[in-house]
Amino acid sequence: MGKPSRPEPSTSLPPERDSARQAEDLAAFRRMMLASSGTFSLSFVVCQNPALQRALIAEFRTEFPGILTVNLPESVGDVFAHVVSVAPAEMPEAIFILGMESSIPSEGTVQPAIRVLNSSRE
Repeated sequence: MGKPSRPEPSTSLPPERDSARQAEDLAAFRRMMLASSGTFSLSFVVCQNPALQRALIAEFRTEFPGILTVNLPESVGDVFAHVVSVAPAEMPEAIFILGMESSIPSEGTVQPAIRVLNSSRE
């Protein structure tokens, strides 16, 4: 039995260019994790492949112990309040919030979830 076929990349880049770009993106994310250690940092990462997302989170949890993963229910108005309600008393090193896209409307200019997050960071 041969290797399972790999899904086609989601961009028009050749696979080797796509892989190189992904490696650069992962390296930048690792640098961000290291640079923000011990301080607040809000960063957004987009990964549209659920299997790849799970694999990357598992890899980062191995490399950076203490990462909490929170799955948002649909249409959460106050992301910060929800995360605080499920987080342990001692805040983890990092929190990966999954499902944010269901709380951010793709149309319009009003983004209540982002507005609340922005005002909560201080």
